[in-house]
Amino acid sequence: MKLRTLIQVVAVLAVLCSTVVLAQDYGSPATMQKVKAAAPKGSIMGVVTQDTTMALFVKHANKANLSKALGGKGPMTVFAANNDGFNARTKEDIDAEHKDLSVLVSTMKYHVITGKSLTTADLMAMNGQNLTMDNGMTVPVTVQGDKIMIGGANIVGTEIAASNGVIHVVDHVLIPGKEMPMTTPLPMGK
Repeated sequence: MKLRTLIQVVAVLAVLCSTVVLAQDYGSPATMQKVKAAAPKGSIMGVVTQDTTMALFVKHANKANLSKALGGKGPMTVFAANNDGFNARTKEDIDAEHKDLSVLVSTMKYHVITGKSLTTADLMAMNGQNLTMDNGMTVPVTVQGDKIMIGGANIVGTEIAASNGVIHVVDHVLIPGKEMPMTTPLPMGK
């Protein structure tokens, strides 16, 4: 093989490999598997700020004045909705957030648990239980096979490490009052 041909083959392989890496999207149905990322060092806010798939979570956390808390002392667990999740909200929910900042603050705090850094194993063991979020409301944990749901949101990226806790990426925004707490555990499906 000539040197020029070898260089062309290597260049094509490099482009293909970079395309595969760039195609990873926490929110796409094709990646409904656990994603353990070697996250950049930094606080939860620092980590989500560096991930373009969570740009809308960052925007809303900043608007709700939570960026300092998410960058502060932990431990904490954050269920960060990806961009697709924010884009899928209803007009009614968006309008409510625009009319009253306290609605946005409550919604964003509904994604955070301060004082605990919950792993995937912790969440799997909590099937049928409720988590108490930072806004004071509860949200149910449902496990079916290897899939975990928080309220109606699927966890699509798990255990992204940060210096002050852990981030789990979810595929939709948790809306207070719309994620019904469980009173009895759900049966496990196959």
